[in-house]
Amino acid sequence: MVLGTVLLLFPLISTGSPAGGWAGTDAHEAEGGTGRHAVGGGRAGADLIAVTEALQRAVRFFSDSYTETNLDGLYGLRVAEGQLILLLQSCNNGEQRVGFYDTVLDGLRQVLEEISDVANRTLPEIEARNPGYYEQFLEVVNKPYIIEAFPRTLETQEWAEQYRPSVEKRLPTFNEEESDKCMSYMMGSKIRGHHTKEIRCTITERCWNLVTIPDTSGYIITHQLLYTVLAEHVGCTNELNSYARQQGFLEGVPGMQRGRCSSILSQAEFLASNGPPQPEQDLFMEQAVVCGMLGYTNFLRPDWLQKVMTWQRPDGCFGKEMKEEEDELVEQLHSLPFHAHSLNGSTEHRPQTRSPTSRRLLVERLMHGGCLSHKSGLGTALLAMYARAMIDPTYGWESTQD
Repeated sequence: MVLGTVLLLFPLISTGSPAGGWAGTDAHEAEGGTGRHAVGGGRAGADLIAVTEALQRAVRFFSDSYTETNLDGLYGLRVAEGQLILLLQSCNNGEQRVGFYDTVLDGLRQVLEEISDVANRTLPEIEARNPGYYEQFLEVVNKPYIIEAFPRTLETQEWAEQYRPSVEKRLPTFNEEESDKCMSYMMGSKIRGHHTKEIRCTITERCWNLVTIPDTSGYIITHQLLYTVLAEHVGCTNELNSYARQQGFLEGVPGMQRGRCSSILSQAEFLASNGPPQPEQDLFMEQAVVCGMLGYTNFLRPDWLQKVMTWQRPDGCFGKEMKEEEDELVEQLHSLPFHAHSLNGSTEHRPQTRSPTSRRLLVERLMHGGCLSHKSGLGTALLAMYARAMIDPTYGWESTQD
């Protein structure tokens, strides 16, 4: 499926304006689609068209750049794929939509087909670059992320405490090799250098201690959550829940996830109030993607959407804003704790320092034109989440517009 044909399904809006004019369809005609949700016309309808077109551009970028995409970019595509699948399932199970919604949903079905095609073309490229890495982490990106989480909100008192980034806590060292092993134990994959696969859904005390370190921030806390998401992705939810309860988490993994997302929300609020500048944009989107995947609608807001839309480049990717910023961005990326980065185009450099969750998953890669693979994957996933939230009435997007 060629994305150019998908674009024909949507009226064009002015470039660079997420809330730009909506041409070609009368707002009153759009409002006739359904009484279930008010996003069908006016400003809300224009925003939905803008988000959908931004998602199309992002997927088209990956389609044109699949030979450069690393595992982290593909991870974002798989999350986006899962969000669209869940959206279309919800619409198929609900009332029949007509007119405006038919047009949007038909376009998103084709975007979904394109994501699947791009992902399948990207996999052998990753395997060719690093067969051992590919074998160990294949299950992270071999299928869409269908995370069954109902839309919900975090109560104000759960996250109202102001985040103080200046307060640093000493955390136990957890090196890259151990982190790789934790994921392999969960997936049942073969650790590089070993001759046999691990037993799927294995949860060790060391790995549990990592994902339950309290009062974490930045990429550590999002990676703690990603471990629990991976458990559901590979079919280990029951095992992880059982282990959590044995360790005193009476609410199981959902309670732990809620607590982590409450902390992440206060951190995201802090970042949003300060821009966020580069490269904190990557972290800001990761926070929204991880907790948004778990159903927390606090991370899906019109004003935050506007920020994300302005970060997308005309070619659909997310990356450096200006070429002359490269030296500064290199310094910033390599100064980020808990994240290994590369700005070398064809290779992926990893700093020698080790820290909790400094695993090979979540590695940045510089692509052509200053685009960043991980950041672009996050942007694509987040745009798909917003499209879902704006169409699926259970998300209550209408109430957030006021």
